[in-house]
Amino acid sequence: MIYDTIKDIASKQKVSIRKMEKDLGFSNGTMNRWNEFEPKIGQIVQVAEYLRVPVEQLIFTKRRKNKSKED
Repeated sequence: MIYDTIKDIASKQKVSIRKMEKDLGFSNGTMNRWNEFEPKIGQIVQVAEYLRVPVEQLIFTKRRKNKSKED
């Protein structure tokens, strides 16, 4: 899910999810809930800009992983 993708990217950049939530003005635990509920596109854009990655990398990573498993 999108949270797992964000968590992986943030971990590689040595940024905690909590710090990112605080810096972006999100409530504690907001991103963790994104595995159950879809975030607003504006939130995804904020996270992508914060992590300096394309929005597509956050959105389509799961689909790419599943597709390569099918091949």
